[in-house]
Amino acid sequence: MINRFSERLRKLREDKKISQKVLSEYLGYGTTAISAYENGRNEPSFDMLIQIARYFDVTVDYLIGKEDRAKWPDSLTKCEWELLQCYRKLTADEEKLVLALMKALKKEEVL
Repeated sequence: MINRFSERLRKLREDKKISQKVLSEYLGYGTTAISAYENGRNEPSFDMLIQIARYFDVTVDYLIGKEDRAKWPDSLTKCEWELLQCYRKLTADEEKLVLALMKALKKEEVL
């Protein structure tokens, strides 16, 4: 079964116009490993996912299909993007607590 990771890895590699061999050499794996990833027969380790994401300059979330955006917006730093992604997972009460904490750190009026 082809999964999101498999599809995205193949597309990224083809968009960059590199062969499975070139990618496998960079990652220190055999060509068959890349083929297995792209055909959904195997999945990379967490460390390998990070290496692949760094190579293609995308997020791991994008590689695994959790996010449709390959990179954080240019207007945000990596830290701001990570904070935003975490913030979006909070409950309404947790959001209020985080906002109050941030304002307290900056000594602003807390609503």
